[in-house]
Amino acid sequence: MRIPPLVLAGGWEYHRLVGYDDNDLKGLLRGLDRIGATEVLHKKSVSEGMTDDTFLLSLSSLFGQLTEKQMKALLSAIEGGYYEIPKRTTADDLARKQGQPRSTLEEHIRKAESKIVLAMAPYMMMYARVPENPLMNKTKAAGATVGARMMKQVAMQLAAKSRNA
Repeated sequence: MRIPPLVLAGGWEYHRLVGYDDNDLKGLLRGLDRIGATEVLHKKSVSEGMTDDTFLLSLSSLFGQLTEKQMKALLSAIEGGYYEIPKRTTADDLARKQGQPRSTLEEHIRKAESKIVLAMAPYMMMYARVPENPLMNKTKAAGATVGARMMKQVAMQLAAKSRNA
């Protein structure tokens, strides 16, 4: 898991990472070495309790993957009271106001919720202090572990940045 902020200095990118397993971090570093030079400057174990107030979430890490339609659907749901208990509105009402089918609106909301929850997942896992390695759990729909999917996503983002640089 990458911890903001990213530091750019002297032509290098400096990232702070937290991993649940040494092998996962070694695998990530091997993958990054294929993209460019990678060096570990400092490594330490984090004691229990130290992580509670240590992490900052960037807005782009939470919401940057949402499409404009997903963001609009989610905001209209929040503003309309869809998430309140009891609900002040229904998906039918929201969809009608936006002039789209209910199923389309619900799909945009579900996709937005999924992206946000997956972006928060590593922080929730760390906060919950699950004793077994939480990144080794497979979800029913995914063929890979949560950790493998996250590392693949980080590697793809870094590769895209290096191509654009």
